[in-house]
Amino acid sequence: MTASPPADSDGPAVRAWTGPWGMAVGAALFGLGGLVAGRLAGAAAVGWGGVLLAGGGIGAMVLLHGRRLRRVRRRAAARIDAARDDRDAAREALDTATDRIETLEEMRTAKSQFLEEISHAFRRPLTLTLGPIDTLLEGRHGALGDEVRTQLRLAERNGTRLLWLVNQLLDLAELETGRMSLTPTDGHLPSVVVQGVRSFEGLAERRNVHLHFESTLDDPVARFDETKMETMLANLLSSAFQAAGEDGTIQVIVRPCAAPPSGEPETDGLELVVEHTGT
Repeated sequence: MTASPPADSDGPAVRAWTGPWGMAVGAALFGLGGLVAGRLAGAAAVGWGGVLLAGGGIGAMVLLHGRRLRRVRRRAAARIDAARDDRDAAREALDTATDRIETLEEMRTAKSQFLEEISHAFRRPLTLTLGPIDTLLEGRHGALGDEVRTQLRLAERNGTRLLWLVNQLLDLAELETGRMSLTPTDGHLPSVVVQGVRSFEGLAERRNVHLHFESTLDDPVARFDETKMETMLANLLSSAFQAAGEDGTIQVIVRPCAAPPSGEPETDGLELVVEHTGT
């Protein structure tokens, strides 16, 4: 559908003959008219009519090429402007993301520093509290009655548990700042795991949970970070007690790693497995 011309215009016929394009076409038509007239008037008129016709045709081709060239330039300029807008938007998005990353890094560093400071603030009084309890339990200040010893054992267990939680915060701070490292040494892995399991025996008794340990190692000596191993085992057991619930069963196993699938290299690593009933 063609839009109707404005009210103040002379219509498409007038617009078609205005401007350079109309002048070129008019020149070509004038030359064609001169050529026709020349046939009637003589050879000289034919020559001038041919010149006018050729000039008009060349002018029309030049104008047509110029219009096409201007359209191509406008399209190229529009694409360049769009590309510049996209580039500016991408730069703005990159700057925003960079600022956000820097803010998150600052927040993470501040949180890690806070965790580290509060962990050290709690560790010292806890250590000073557990020291006298150990001294009393060792009998350095005289014999203790069974009831007193039971209460001191309970205080020692709870204090040790609280100290372990504080150490967890400190480990988290070290992990987030990338300062955590492993210090593996040769040790008797089943003995370390047994000690960790025994620290949960009181909780198992209160919740009526059956807690078992099993080892299938021919050579129990392994290379591991004892502190990190105790932390991992405590995390696994804590989760297992939450999932097992009352009257559940938790089994801790230390065994060689299962044979890898075909095509994968063999390993002499060990597995620490915590299995439980419940959810």
